[in-house]
Amino acid sequence: MTRSLVPLAARLGAAAFLVAVLPLTSYGQTVTGTLRGRVTEPGGSPVVSATVTATNVETGVARATLTDAQGRYRLLGLPLGSYRVRAQVIGHRALEQTGYRLQIGEELVADFSLEAAAVEVAAWPRRC
Repeated sequence: MTRSLVPLAARLGAAAFLVAVLPLTSYGQTVTGTLRGRVTEPGGSPVVSATVTATNVETGVARATLTDAQGRYRLLGLPLGSYRVRAQVIGHRALEQTGYRLQIGEELVADFSLEAAAVEVAAWPRRC
């Protein structure tokens, strides 16, 4: 009778092990995505310190970052969904792109070419 219990115990032990270990395999999966790209002028020169904002179309939640010395940016850990992305900096015309759909673990590229624009400065008259 003890011999018949040994195979049963081995099967139960293996089943318990699988139940304990299988959920751990899903922890390594990423449930966010990344948006990266480069902001340049039409001639290819990088636009430094441009603000790049990604807005989730479904939730309205926005995340922003600045470009580096090469005009590159990266937004890590964005929730999945549809995004519109806007690049802007003083002295250049802002540009917005739509239609970016971020999937699990995906890295999307959104590059921008910003044209120079005149900067208008308004002054308020002082009251004496």
